[in-house]
Amino acid sequence: MMQMDKMVEKTLADGAKVTVWRDKGHHGFYVGKVPDDKLAKNPMGAFMSLAAARAWADHEFEGGDWQ
Repeated sequence: MMQMDKMVEKTLADGAKVTVWRDKGHHGFYVGKVPDDKLAKNPMGAFMSLAAARAWADHEFEGGDWQ
């Protein structure tokens, strides 16, 4: 079972959250977009860096500021 740490998130205009998570064991970064701020069943990943995960998420999900 994967154990994740939440790294950054942004809220879109529709209220959904896009979150970048980091796998504690393999250190890959994953992107999930869900309305209730939980890791999606099948998140997009594994990115090698936080910057790469954020860049992909910004391309796929426009708007919002990372926090």
